[in-house]
Amino acid sequence: MIAGLIAKEEEFWKNHVLAKVLPRPDGTDSYTDFLNEYFHTAEKGKMVKLQGFDEMLAKRIELDDEIKALSIEKSLIEQEIKLAMGDAEKAETEGYKISWSVVTSNRLDTDRLKTERKEIYDAYLKAGHYRRLTIKKAVTEKKAGDSNATGTDQAA
Repeated sequence: MIAGLIAKEEEFWKNHVLAKVLPRPDGTDSYTDFLNEYFHTAEKGKMVKLQGFDEMLAKRIELDDEIKALSIEKSLIEQEIKLAMGDAEKAETEGYKISWSVVTSNRLDTDRLKTERKEIYDAYLKAGHYRRLTIKKAVTEKKAGDSNATGTDQAA
């Protein structure tokens, strides 16, 4: 077991660190954080042509639609539970215990601070920067006799 781990570490060191080759994405939040930090700036106007990504991008849009549908379904279930609970803080079924508690959270009223004490607001204002990934289906022009071409946009 330890020998296998050491072999993987050596392979990673040789094939990625020394070779200066980024490892393949693994779907984890830490890899996303790494990419966002590593590529934190963008060369304005620079464009690259991606080959072989259309199927993956179509799958991503499909997954996004499924996630939205599941989120609505989850919210519907939560709304049914809250409606049934009314003003009760706790509920139980044969298999579950549910609580719907009041939680107090203190937050700074930035709109009021900006209006009433703009100098203080400006003194503590800190700009943040990040890169936004936006994916839209390309608009294709319909050619004469082509009934399969579509011109719909779908943001992801």
